[in-house]
Amino acid sequence: MVALALALGAAACASMAAHTGESFERGKATEAQFSTDARACEKEAEAHGKEHGYGPYDPTHGAYNRMFDACMKSMGYQLKAGPT
Repeated sequence: MVALALALGAAACASMAAHTGESFERGKATEAQFSTDARACEKEAEAHGKEHGYGPYDPTHGAYNRMFDACMKSMGYQLKAGPT
């Protein structure tokens, strides 16, 4: 029971971090292209988070993470397996 509680707690903490390009597989993209795309998605997600979330005051980074993930996926990048 304690192990389950610890596992759930760790998962909750991990999900509260803002997503970055490190959460995604680079695939065949060059490092430069991947970095450019990730920065573009960060800017888009930040603007979205300010408009639809709590901006820097959102401890879950929910709106930011949803937009960042959608942006990266729309550019063809795949989320890495495992915790992000």
